[in-house]
Amino acid sequence: MRALLPSRGRRAFTLVELSLAVGMLLVLMTIAIPIYSTVLADGQDQSALSALKLAQVAERNVAYLANNHNSYPSNLATQIQLPSNLSATTSASTGPRVVSAYVVSTSQLLMSVRSATGKCYVLYDQTTAQPTWAVSSSGTCLASAAASLLSSITGSYDTSTGGSGPSSISLP
Repeated sequence: MRALLPSRGRRAFTLVELSLAVGMLLVLMTIAIPIYSTVLADGQDQSALSALKLAQVAERNVAYLANNHNSYPSNLATQIQLPSNLSATTSASTGPRVVSAYVVSTSQLLMSVRSATGKCYVLYDQTTAQPTWAVSSSGTCLASAAASLLSSITGSYDTSTGGSGPSSISLP
């Protein structure tokens, strides 16, 4: 019985010390949680952009093999060979692994993909010019829905060389 009782020299934490420790933990958590959320959202957006870039490489391969890269075939979405974790469709993108493709003309192509954060990234690729892209936070992530907004899709696709990043559009 005597062994369970604290010795005279031992001291427990006071209520003030415990309150300070809990308060410091709360302050650290209020700083860390928003930073973690931002990093997580950026990662999800980058995942969608990676899918879009993979689809762009695949569609250029199809166009090159089919027509010496002078035109896009009308059934491009069914001909794109993507990795097994990605798919191409003519309907709306429902997530970062489903790329919506729409052939505007034989020399113009639109592709879109929705990130897990809800943003819709649209790539406008042409056989005669550099690709441009845009981002939308509203509407259906359907590549054909962006066809009426081609003049608004002006963002430079390659931001590593000083590009502007995506332009902002509003999809219907």
